[in-house]
Amino acid sequence: ESELLEEEEARYGDFGFGGTYLDRNGNYPFPCHIMSSTMPRAVETSQWDRLPYPVEELSNLNPLDKGDFTGHELEDIALSHPEWYAQLEADPFRTRFPGGECYGDLINRLEPIIIDMEQQVGLVVVVSHVSVIQALIAYFRSTPVQKCTSIEVPLHTVVKFVPSRGGGWVESRHTLLVDEEGGDGVVLDASGRHDELSDTASTGRSSSEGEEAAQNGLNGTPDAVERSPV
Repeated sequence: ESELLEEEEARYGDFGFGGTYLDRNGNYPFPCHIMSSTMPRAVETSQWDRLPYPVEELSNLNPLDKGDFTGHELEDIALSHPEWYAQLEADPFRTRFPGGECYGDLINRLEPIIIDMEQQVGLVVVVSHVSVIQALIAYFRSTPVQKCTSIEVPLHTVVKFVPSRGGGWVESRHTLLVDEEGGDGVVLDASGRHDELSDTASTGRSSSEGEEAAQNGLNGTPDAVERSPV
């Protein structure tokens, strides 16, 4: 084991936070494709350390466009537009924000992102927002697309999906920052409300199922929404 460690140190040198990051031949230590939304807060997060990997900024990863309601809390919208809010509560997936998007629209623009992720042979890092992460988690869990709005997204946490043998994905979570009250963390649902962090069972999807969903299940038609996951 010590010989292996010495070999890695000789190959990569001072690889670590603030270190060299490149091997002695000037190559990346491993392939990594970093995708970020174009929102400044996401770009800043993706560039938190001096990593050598380029960051691809994609508007497809921008959060759900709330149109005329951008910047408003759902509690305030419920008071000012009760009829529209009732529609949202009844069907959060297909109810479109005035002048903005619904979750179905979001799923459609994520289709090329998912295809790109499936085609990568190395690590993929996605830095995005609650609505987008909900959709991506639903895809890798094989959760029905219409249920993605209820998926909880933990703050300050990396949600990791690793392909398993025989197809499918194994999910794990890695907390980067613990909340001030000393708990395991906090999570956000579709409304942006805080809830207690709950464990989620890992599930999987084969690559063939992923390609079929990307090609047939993301076209926004009612039949596709009912038949396939994100």
